[in-house]
Amino acid sequence: IQLDLARNDGAVIRTNEAVTRFDPRAGYVEVTTDRGVYRADNVVIAAGPWMPQLLPQRSSLFTIRRQLLAWFRVEKDAALYTPERFPVWYWQIPRDRAIYGFPWYGTAAPAMKVSAEQYETTTTASTVNRTASPEEIDNLYDTYVADFFPSVSRDCVKSAICLYTCIDDARFIVDRLPDSPKVIVASPCSGHGFKHSAAIGEAIAELATGGTPSRVSLDEFRFRQE
Repeated sequence: IQLDLARNDGAVIRTNEAVTRFDPRAGYVEVTTDRGVYRADNVVIAAGPWMPQLLPQRSSLFTIRRQLLAWFRVEKDAALYTPERFPVWYWQIPRDRAIYGFPWYGTAAPAMKVSAEQYETTTTASTVNRTASPEEIDNLYDTYVADFFPSVSRDCVKSAICLYTCIDDARFIVDRLPDSPKVIVASPCSGHGFKHSAAIGEAIAELATGGTPSRVSLDEFRFRQE
């Protein structure tokens, strides 16, 4: 939907095109992809888990976490799990991790989406295992679902892996690159950051066009002094 709205406003969307590098020049930024070279007055680097590769000089700032998402079938009272009755939620249960979830939406069978955020292991965009194993799906259900959602079964109708691009103190970075002010770094663009995309996108657009974000303060998201 967001891409369609951007196209309607005149944006040119290029997909399946990998950015390999960017180079600040005198008065512009040059971006190289596997299909060509582009020039722009300002560039926003919103590369999610690929941020360490595009910003190798600051790669230590970014930690990539693999997260399991699962959709477990609702066995009874499915109407209670529809968006009208069952909101998006976040719950600090008496377990090692908090959990969050979504109502039944987008699957043929009634199912609840759930995930337990983990911050113990790290990965990279190129080496991550993107297949959820039966063992980890069972563990998610047994530990974080069974005791709290009696209407939800262990039948997993869908699973996925997403990547969190994490900064210290669970922050994001949305700031101009200190040594290249025509480059704006935006790290909240994968996993947990996507839910903020509407507000963050508007603020970045204002920043890129030379103004100051009018409705969202980015003070907490600046690069910290090293």
